[in-house]
Amino acid sequence: MRHPDHPFAEPNYMLRSIEGKKFVDVSEATGLRKLPNHSGRGVAFGDFDNDGDIDVLIINKNFTPTLLRNDGGNRRNWMEIRAEGVQSNRSGIGARITVSAAGQKRIFDVRNNESYLSSNDLRVPIGMAALKQADSVEIRWPNGHIDRTANVPVNKFYLAHEGDPLRPDPLVKALKAPAH
Repeated sequence: MRHPDHPFAEPNYMLRSIEGKKFVDVSEATGLRKLPNHSGRGVAFGDFDNDGDIDVLIINKNFTPTLLRNDGGNRRNWMEIRAEGVQSNRSGIGARITVSAAGQKRIFDVRNNESYLSSNDLRVPIGMAALKQADSVEIRWPNGHIDRTANVPVNKFYLAHEGDPLRPDPLVKALKAPAH
């Protein structure tokens, strides 16, 4: 049921993490302030256009969703991993991905629900900065099984099929160079 007398329209904000130590408001720089205010109720994150960067879908009350496509180009390296369980659940929810590169370890969990009435992309996006590969990627499945793959190149979509090393994700077509 629509309740136009309760709009609660407010601007959206976008914050950028600075090395995990503080956040900076980048709403103006990203063009977010040029969009009309809505009553946002949920948000989903994912790579909607399979170009290696994260896009944002905002669920608005009494209005269509707002898709914020990240078309600024990938200035840094990345990888995305889709988990597919065999003995664990098919979607790999609950799997823990550990990426080791350049002497650092980063840990990611496969999960989908983060916000009201919204579900994120199940693929795990991993920023790799200027690195050309991950030294190793370890998947710890919900049932306790562990898979490891060494020397994983960046800027690719991977499938982590339980019991196998990482391989290119067959559900994602290879990226094509933009036409000039």
